[in-house]
Amino acid sequence: MLRLRMMRAPQKYVQGKNSLLQFHKEMESLGDKWLFICSRSGYKMTHDKIEKSFEGTQDVRQYEIFGGVSSTGEIERMRKIVRDNGLNVVVGVGGGSAIDTAKATAYYEKLPVVIVPTVVATDAPCTGLSVIYNDDKTFNSYLFYPKNPEAVIVDSDVIANAPVKFLVAGMGDALGTYFEARACERTDAPSLESGGITRSAMALCRLCYDTLKEYGAAAKKACECHVVTPALEAIIEANVYLSGVGADKPAVLQQLGGGFAKGDPAHGGDQGLGGGGVYQHAVVAVFHKQDALPGQHLGAGRSFKGEGVLLGQKLPGEMAQQQGGRPLLPHQHSLNVRPDGGQDVFHKKCLSFQKVCFIIARFWDGYKRPPPLTSARFSPIM
Repeated sequence: MLRLRMMRAPQKYVQGKNSLLQFHKEMESLGDKWLFICSRSGYKMTHDKIEKSFEGTQDVRQYEIFGGVSSTGEIERMRKIVRDNGLNVVVGVGGGSAIDTAKATAYYEKLPVVIVPTVVATDAPCTGLSVIYNDDKTFNSYLFYPKNPEAVIVDSDVIANAPVKFLVAGMGDALGTYFEARACERTDAPSLESGGITRSAMALCRLCYDTLKEYGAAAKKACECHVVTPALEAIIEANVYLSGVGADKPAVLQQLGGGFAKGDPAHGGDQGLGGGGVYQHAVVAVFHKQDALPGQHLGAGRSFKGEGVLLGQKLPGEMAQQQGGRPLLPHQHSLNVRPDGGQDVFHKKCLSFQKVCFIIARFWDGYKRPPPLTSARFSPIM
């Protein structure tokens, strides 16, 4: 029997240059006592604009710099601040961890949440999911929400002045959206909502991929020059909305038994690579799509300064372990692959992604294309 088809998205999405100057006007219906959970850089980049938007109002604003990790202890600290001060709206300002902390705080306190991303390195802003860590920074759990954030507001000028590596990271993350959706659609696999893929979701996923191909290089150049252009606006929308809303539908986390995409929903599984920011999420997400290729070594540049995604490069030291001819990451030994290496939908998807990931790799200076696969049996299907 075919699954019920479902689709979710934020109730409101706002994007544009200096959009934060309209923060209060766009969000005033949500409440009048605000807790802003900010990363340090996020606070510096947005505070003045947000405060200007509240001029002439009596709204209460409280800004808190969060501890850097969306941990159980940090979430409890923010919840206590909400209760002690009678606040009625939670706002996450910054990158993925600040956003996840804000989502979790709002969820447990039964409050609306607004997301203000200051980088577009993942699709976390629009998704109904947080990655939760223990206080010692080890992985705890994925927290799935019954709804997506009430609102997302992206100031394109903030993104244009953020490091370009984060924009490219978001493009790498977004590249998987269409191929994950296609794999789920072909197999009638469940999404994060345990439903089937709608035609609307598939259209968004395809638009995400097409937008990356058409505008990616120009958007990177605009970000390097710190200017807002139509190309940059298009890529911001692809990274945040198209990828986020698309990823909330066709996530392959359930489809592939948990081992394959656990670094992909938002950004949590990356900690299996050793944490500490050594590997950007997008690089991890890209080769998560590769890691079932028989006989292939996984690899990624150790930094975002000119190394990019290097397929065929062996991971350093203990990060790569050989098992049955397939090098696996430490947290991926439950990988659900066919032992005979047959070209099922899982392998086809990996190979499709291997081809498309070169699109993101070409955005990096110093990228060297690795040799092609030697097995004709695993030719890309694009």
